[in-house]
Amino acid sequence: MKLPEIANRNLRKRALTHESFANENNCPDNERLEFLGDAVLGFIVSDLLYRTYPNMNEGDMTRLRSKLVDESKLATFARQFHLGDRLYLGHGEKLFGGRDKDKILGDAFEAYLGALYLDSGLETVRRFIEPLIQEIINDGDGIAVQVVDEKNQFQQLTLARFGITPTYRIVNESGPDHARLFTAVACVNGKEYGQGTGKRKRDAEKAAARDAYQKLSGDP
Repeated sequence: MKLPEIANRNLRKRALTHESFANENNCPDNERLEFLGDAVLGFIVSDLLYRTYPNMNEGDMTRLRSKLVDESKLATFARQFHLGDRLYLGHGEKLFGGRDKDKILGDAFEAYLGALYLDSGLETVRRFIEPLIQEIINDGDGIAVQVVDEKNQFQQLTLARFGITPTYRIVNESGPDHARLFTAVACVNGKEYGQGTGKRKRDAEKAAARDAYQKLSGDP
């Protein structure tokens, strides 16, 4: 995938102009475009999560969105497209590694998105961003699981499908006192849908909820 080019040269240069360069050369920096790009990115990712996770609640979607577009992720995107090589930096920032600072790269990436939006429209930005975000979601690193409360997710599913909330039972305890291992089952209307283990009862219930959600929803 290539970085979409911005046809308007003034917009493109402004998107890549750090405040250090702007201060030295009395020209506009990229902060306003960064503000706009942040909003456009937030909308696109929110829309993608809304469509990808129909049973995820608002709180979990908010946390997942934050992880997907945090400073380190944006800096990674910027490096992927060698954005640092194109930045206009002041003398000091050049000397002290500004082209590879997460903050500068992340801000520049958002500014570039803001300029791309003004230059080519929302759908152009969407076609560029969605595959990048989807790749992270599908990467198998468990980023969605890291932010989702498994018990809440399973509850949302059971409420939508059966109109009732699930219950949990601890069905086994093993190991010495300092290293107990609990096994829990997740039930809906008395029927067991999932099982999980954990070092704490709460962890075992979360594991059972995750197992039950996957089986009931068909999610991998």
